[in-house]
Amino acid sequence: ESSSVQPDRAGTCPTSGRRQRDPEPAGRVDERDLIERVLAGDAGAERALYDRHVDRVYTDRAATDKLLAIGRTESDLQLRKQAVLALSHSDDPRARELLMEILRR
Repeated sequence: ESSSVQPDRAGTCPTSGRRQRDPEPAGRVDERDLIERVLAGDAGAERALYDRHVDRVYTDRAATDKLLAIGRTESDLQLRKQAVLALSHSDDPRARELLMEILRR
């Protein structure tokens, strides 16, 4: 029996009470393999996939928020055009909404 403290089944460390991050399986797992495992119901693979992409998702959202604000309110026309151009490459529905607003004007 090991003397180290292990997280319980819910992933909470019994000593600190903090949620423990589920480790990715040994080595860097192929993205397609992770997706297949998530679709098969593997909760560990789902967590690994989430952890792998969470920072980028929130960063992209923050950048889109800023570009939307610039596209709506910026008085510098050149800067506003650059924001609108960047938003034209976005899949965010809010960006499409702003572009449609601009086209209707």
